[in-house]
Amino acid sequence: RAVPFPFVASALFHTTSPFWRSQLNNRPRVEPQRMWHLVDARERVVGRVATEVAQLLMGKAKPIFRRDVDVGDYVVVVNAQHSVFTGRKLQQKVYRWHTPYPG
Repeated sequence: RAVPFPFVASALFHTTSPFWRSQLNNRPRVEPQRMWHLVDARERVVGRVATEVAQLLMGKAKPIFRRDVDVGDYVVVVNAQHSVFTGRKLQQKVYRWHTPYPG
């Protein structure tokens, strides 16, 4: 039985079954239309700006979003030096790292 493209997997079929997985992987590739976004970070909280930028870079708001295809947009952040940290993060935040090598 042929499945027309594009199709919508109904709730009756589990999308992790081998048949549906093969159909999902064989979807036609769509070239994304990339847009430029200008984000002004002046007087905005750093974490919230980072979340907004991450969503735009991944393209999660687009209807053609797929995790395995890069469909994100271009983002330019201006006035990042005027962004705001909440609480006492500038004084209390400590970044630590280590290598897997002993000694």
